[in-house]
Amino acid sequence: MISVLRFLLAFLCCSTAFSQSLDLVSGDDYVPYADSKLPGGGLATALVKAAFAQVKTDVVMHWRPWAYGLEQTKRGVYAATF
Repeated sequence: MISVLRFLLAFLCCSTAFSQSLDLVSGDDYVPYADSKLPGGGLATALVKAAFAQVKTDVVMHWRPWAYGLEQTKRGVYAATF
């Protein structure tokens, strides 16, 4: 959970560098933190969405296998993963 908070702080501090919508990716099957079948996408997903809502930035969630999502984030396909 600490790493999620660090992630959010890093993005909140420089949120003006981003457009009004971010494509984020996470993996399924990380109950209760991240799973597309959970309400709100899970606890971590809800936290990420709430943090970005505070800076008026929409989040578009994509659900991919973790390793694939991480690699695609490194390539710039997604703004971030968690």
